Amino acid sequence: MASKTYRIESHWVAVGPGITVTHGDADLATQGYIASYGSGERLLIYFMEDPGPSPPHTYDEETGVAAIFVPLTAMPSYLGILVRGEVYAYVNSDSPQWNCIKTSPGEMAAEKT
Repeated sequence: MASKTYRIESHWVAVGPGITVTHGDADLATQGYIASYGSGERLLIYFMEDPGPSPPHTYDEETGVAAIFVPLTAMPSYLGILVRGEVYAYVNSDSPQWNCIKTSPGEMAAEKT
């Protein structure tokens, strides 16, 4: 299975200066993150300092953990989506750049191409 959509059942948010997270073999300085959970999967949304290089998005099917790295300025948009109620995560091991949260369980437009 290369891609999966699941309902986000819970999430929590950490925001503050100097939050360091480990991703792979690297320690990354972030300004905050959202950890979302559902169907035994986890999507981590890391908010990176603006502007700056970010690691590529990932999804490990074996562990069920996906990560995306976005600018800190995107945090209000992500929080706004999460408080809407029914929210879904889309993760893709073949094309992790498509990892996202969304308000519909329908397939991604990118999958149709």
